[in-house]
Amino acid sequence: MRGTVRGRVTVAVLLSAVLGAGLTVALSRPGGAVGSEETYPVPAGGSYTFAGHGYGHGHGMSQYGAMNRAKAGQTAAQILNFYYPGTAVGTVDPAGDLRVRLTLPGAEPLVVAAAPGLSVRDSATGSDTALGGTGQYRVVDGSSTVSLQVSQGGGIWTPVTLTGGATSTTGTLTFSGPPLLHLVHADGTARDYAGMLSGGPSGGSGLRVVNTVAIDEYVAGVVPAEVYSTWPAATLQAQAVAARTYAARARADRPTNWYHICDTAACQVYGGRYRYTADGTRIDLQPAAVRTAVAATAGQIRTWQDAPIFAQFSASNGGWTVAVSGFPYLVAAADPYDLPGNPYASWTAAVPVTTLAACLLPGATLDRLVVTGRDGHGDWGGRITGVRVEGNIGGTAVSVTTDGDGLRRCAGLRSTYFTVTSKFLMTSEPAGVRDSYGNIDLFATGPAKDVLHRRYVVNHGWQPWRSLGGGVLGSPGALRLPDGSVRVYVRGTKDSLYQGTLDAAGGWHGWVLRVAGNITSRPYPVRQSDGSTLVFYLSGSTLSYAVFTASGGGAGVFSLGGVLAPGAAPAAAVTGSGQVTALVVAANGSIASRSRAAGRWGPWTGLGGGTTADLGAASPSAGVLDVYLRGTGAGALYTRRSVNGRWGGWTNVGGALSTGTFAAALRGRTEVWTVGPSATAYFRDRTAAGFGPWLAVP
Repeated sequence: MRGTVRGRVTVAVLLSAVLGAGLTVALSRPGGAVGSEETYPVPAGGSYTFAGHGYGHGHGMSQYGAMNRAKAGQTAAQILNFYYPGTAVGTVDPAGDLRVRLTLPGAEPLVVAAAPGLSVRDSATGSDTALGGTGQYRVVDGSSTVSLQVSQGGGIWTPVTLTGGATSTTGTLTFSGPPLLHLVHADGTARDYAGMLSGGPSGGSGLRVVNTVAIDEYVAGVVPAEVYSTWPAATLQAQAVAARTYAARARADRPTNWYHICDTAACQVYGGRYRYTADGTRIDLQPAAVRTAVAATAGQIRTWQDAPIFAQFSASNGGWTVAVSGFPYLVAAADPYDLPGNPYASWTAAVPVTTLAACLLPGATLDRLVVTGRDGHGDWGGRITGVRVEGNIGGTAVSVTTDGDGLRRCAGLRSTYFTVTSKFLMTSEPAGVRDSYGNIDLFATGPAKDVLHRRYVVNHGWQPWRSLGGGVLGSPGALRLPDGSVRVYVRGTKDSLYQGTLDAAGGWHGWVLRVAGNITSRPYPVRQSDGSTLVFYLSGSTLSYAVFTASGGGAGVFSLGGVLAPGAAPAAAVTGSGQVTALVVAANGSIASRSRAAGRWGPWTGLGGGTTADLGAASPSAGVLDVYLRGTGAGALYTRRSVNGRWGGWTNVGGALSTGTFAAALRGRTEVWTVGPSATAYFRDRTAAGFGPWLAVP
């Protein structure tokens, strides 16, 4: 525990260049249910922020869960039955040998202090050499051979002649004799180990250092390195059984290998019997409570089909254990005992975008993280099982696919059970449309110029962003249809009009080119009573609109002329049967309107006001038309209402807008969308009772 992670699997990361642009050709992306992927564009602050649960892989036993279960009165057997369901109790010889690979710092030699009865055996000849009772002995790696040297201090080492007359051997040299062997490190610290210590030729990969020790003596060195010795006895006993089982399986898996198990978190942490500081202070690594727990479970393991199980464990599962394919006793289950008093139950982290790019997209600019899968258990949909990291090299798309553990390692996170909490820099107004149930579909342009979608679900809140693909200029426009579907219109990078459809079930059906060229602003769609759709947009400094029939067919593109402010998108609203009004920003920054009734367009009408940003408009009821704009100066929201063709005055309704507006009405309720401080999306509603407060999109 204490920062350790069990049973890590190395993830191969595939980096492949994916040719293709965005909207310039096809704006296509496979259909599928919205929410199956989560898209997190590069955040405004240059660092991704994360919130997560747990520490480690979550397989098998949670150490904090075991601690809380013991405090609640569960026995070690009950704890193990929960974390390894269906397993049986088995036994191994507690005195049976286990070969533990020791990791020495800095590839240093194996140094053992002299002691009465100390000897060394050469495995090549089988001969023993008795050693003196003073000084230190070290085994030095010669790649294909090892040699033994002795020092009486002063840093002077001299060769030791082994029995038979040789000073080096192709075999392994093994120290034994005293009850504890004192291994000395170059920095003056030391450790005592029971059993035997050996050093063998490396073949060029570093001295092979092994502690051969009785398995229960080994377990006593693992338990206090993995859990606190002050925890309840049942926790220590459960940890002892899990550690013993893990070691027994490792031994069974590699019976003839030069070692069975390692001493680090890659296997399970093993510290030996005593540790000594550089000043000689001895620290007992196996307190009485630990040795009592090991003795109480002497030789006990857990088995499946008469073989030791893969008894994985981790510090904290965050409230859910994780299923592992091929191991029927490692299952997913809610674990409420993991959470109380657990410092790893919830955590946060911040990771620079440059760190992730250097790790996962070397040489590329990172554009977004895409979560492609979760295990379905717990908050946010559970642990991350699939990730795609997207970016570009000189404008050419590149991507990486990995699993949650690959991202976890790169970002230095505690587990794969997390979500992204950082916000991206929103530079143009989003388009939000509510349905009759109160759910909202929100569309925005991401930093990589793709269209992003997220949904607000009543009683469940905002869901993650999902990329709908493409490469757009400016903001999207959106239109809710009576069947619950949404049509999204965007200006592509070649100034063409594209339409995408989100069906009522959340399925995305990709992008379709509707008008080629000469689209120079955000499109603004409205639906007429006959089911046809009009999409208004600028063509340079004039107003145009495209007509699409109720069945979706094109019915022509028309110009309404005007001398308009380039780049400030128009808005429109249908106020009654056959009645539609378009609103624009004139070249001098004032607002003008033009209305159609009985199939004929009337003249331009000046409305005053002033803005340089995109307009919003909506009709909350028959005969009523509202226009919304970002005012000049402080950027407050201004609105003006027309009732049956008679305009009221402009009203400042507050706020600090940094972009234009988009508005949509449903059953007497209008929602106005914009971007406010800190590049955050905001909206507020308007009903017969007036305006509600500004609400930020988290």
